[in-house]
Amino acid sequence: MFDLPFDFFSLAVAIVGLSMRTHGNRSVRISSVLKASVGSKAQFSGSGGTGSLFFWAAEINGLSLMSITGNNGADGQGTQDTYSFTASANGVTYTAFLKRVYNASDPSINQLFLIPQPNSASQTIGVTTDDSQQIISGLTGVTRVYYMLYAGASGAFIDNITISKLPLAPPAVTISRSGSNVTLDWTADANATGYEVWWGINDPYFTPGTSCPGTNCAVVATPPYPHNNPVSTTDNYTYVVRAVKGNIKSQPTNRVSEFDFALVR
Repeated sequence: MFDLPFDFFSLAVAIVGLSMRTHGNRSVRISSVLKASVGSKAQFSGSGGTGSLFFWAAEINGLSLMSITGNNGADGQGTQDTYSFTASANGVTYTAFLKRVYNASDPSINQLFLIPQPNSASQTIGVTTDDSQQIISGLTGVTRVYYMLYAGASGAFIDNITISKLPLAPPAVTISRSGSNVTLDWTADANATGYEVWWGINDPYFTPGTSCPGTNCAVVATPPYPHNNPVSTTDNYTYVVRAVKGNIKSQPTNRVSEFDFALVR
């Protein structure tokens, strides 16, 4: 099982406003082949409905390049370009390589690779907007890659600022006790500007709200977060944390709790 470095679904739906469908039943046409330098390949094709995306992650060993080849179905229309940037999550920095085709009659097509650093990776692409080709070379020594394919409705251009705001995966939270106080801790992420700490009282499956700071929620710039006196009550407290960057929030973290029980003899 992979621990995903970013919340890719939130990127596609909340930030990009992803749509793989245009008017009526006409969908973006995708028929591409993933090839590795060892000569193996995997084919994927088809179309998706509104709010869908295609994502994969792979463990690799001994590969020097990976490539996407195929036909975008852009009918020679629109514009293509590339963008490279870095992003960090959970103590790991990634080099991001984006190829996009936009302003065609179909939805825009955006192909995004994430390569953990250190790496010597570089990107080359095909000549025309019909060509899906995206080659990531210089992968010697890299052991894992991530890829996401997403679209913008009606050929929409998804700019560099938007795509650079990769939502954070929720941090892994631990809890410890000292006297009547508890402390929540997690690994800070360079992309987060702060964190929301939510707690439910006698409700271990509570749903975090939308306004923080507020009732049962505190904002902190960095971990850890000390919570005073919950152990001194007879109530049970359950906590989740969200990473925050501007108006972008991660999904809630794992739940951690402190429970108070009377001892019965």
